[in-house]
Amino acid sequence: MNLDQTHAFGNSNSQREGVYRCPCGTDVKMCPQKGGHCTSCQREFPAAVMQIPMTMTFSDLRAGKFKPRVAPTDQDDHLIGTTLGHFEIIEPIGRGGMGQVYRALDKSLQRYVAVKVIHRESDSGLGAQAQARLMHEAVAQARVNHPNIVTIFYVGKESDTAFLAMELIDGRDASELIKQGDISYEFLCTMAIKITDALKVASQTGIVHSDIKPQNLLILQDGNVKLSDFGMARIGEDDQDELLGGTPNYLAPELLEQGKPSIQSDMYALGVTLFELTFGRLPVMLSGSSLKQWSKIHDTAAVDFPEPWPDHLPEDWQNILQRLLAKSPADRFSSYQELGRELNSILPVKRSTAGLVPRAIAWVIDVLTIIILSIFPLVAISIARVGSPPQTNGFYLLAALIVYFMGVYWWRQSLGRYLFHLRVVNRYSLKPSRKNMLLREMARMQIIWTTVAGALSLQMAPRIGLVLVMLGLILFAFDFLYTVTLGLGKSIHDKFLGTQSVIVSEIG
Repeated sequence: MNLDQTHAFGNSNSQREGVYRCPCGTDVKMCPQKGGHCTSCQREFPAAVMQIPMTMTFSDLRAGKFKPRVAPTDQDDHLIGTTLGHFEIIEPIGRGGMGQVYRALDKSLQRYVAVKVIHRESDSGLGAQAQARLMHEAVAQARVNHPNIVTIFYVGKESDTAFLAMELIDGRDASELIKQGDISYEFLCTMAIKITDALKVASQTGIVHSDIKPQNLLILQDGNVKLSDFGMARIGEDDQDELLGGTPNYLAPELLEQGKPSIQSDMYALGVTLFELTFGRLPVMLSGSSLKQWSKIHDTAAVDFPEPWPDHLPEDWQNILQRLLAKSPADRFSSYQELGRELNSILPVKRSTAGLVPRAIAWVIDVLTIIILSIFPLVAISIARVGSPPQTNGFYLLAALIVYFMGVYWWRQSLGRYLFHLRVVNRYSLKPSRKNMLLREMARMQIIWTTVAGALSLQMAPRIGLVLVMLGLILFAFDFLYTVTLGLGKSIHDKFLGTQSVIVSEIG
């Protein structure tokens, strides 16, 4: 496992006894059920405090209860037990070609952190410029305060050892999710929105990440995601560094032609990452060992989307991936704000199935809305003292129905559902298309428009009018019986259109 995959991970310790490091510096014995009490400063600690990664304790570590993610390359690692700045090195938790990562105790704040120690030039063969670039990771990340970016606490140098201290994270990187497979669309979309927002905030300070890939997306135990390793980030107008950072398969085509990193090149890398998380493979596999070979592949290879498109993914997800993976930067999203809006528009709502009672009340309110809309012309005529033949009243109701359906078509919502926090969603928990919404609303209100049509037809063709009215009543009764019995809360039109009425916390 390389450095990028492990630098800020920890392990959970919520189910065993241990010793918690009190802010006063005293080791407090903790019970998993009851917590603990500090005899020095008299603080009381709940058991839940042991669930926080940075509270991993000395007794856990030294009694052998904590199992590190990696073993040290040298059992006599000279850094273990030493102090860099005010950080006491405890044990290794990750390593790579650029350096080693340790769990360490911040003796100043009495908390546990991850310390990345950059290899010395004599040990790694890295040039001074490469070492300086790696230290830019800390500078870049420390400038950004965002819940989806790993926090940098400190940057320092002890003798000839450069190091940085960062947030200790209990979780795994997204590449492990790819190996496991079966990542839900909701999780993918939510993660994409969070990372997009993190990149937006970073870009506002002139930072381009330049190494977005699954290994640099850290998934916490609670499902949150954090972007790490800005080690390849370029700061603003820094044109003096000629290093080409990044991992080849995630590099945008323009970077392979010596183009300058930009938010569009980061978008391409994000697109590759999301594609890989979605399908478990890369959109374009680069082979060879030179920029020229990689660039040639990009020139000839198209993005390999699956055919047919998987049923569990909305087609709009393909549209977003396609734009992110466009060969030309101009064809990608112009800004993270634009990308964020597109992602939020296809974010599944957090929902619960709507019961019959709120749906029925919402239906009644919508019927009353149609009636009120039909009364407006009559009221206006009455105020204007203009006569109105009674036989034209049905046309007002028909006009009100048309206005109502047009409103639902454009809004994809109705007043009754809005008031009761109801929403119609498709099988992906997204707003259905306007066409499907209109068809569903016509089916939902079929007893109204069939009755109106039948009433208007009675004068000219009584039999046809009577048939329309009876047909409306029969369909309404059949739909109601199906909903309360076989449909399990879903109506017939929901079954055929793939929709459902749900309750959401907010109406968008």
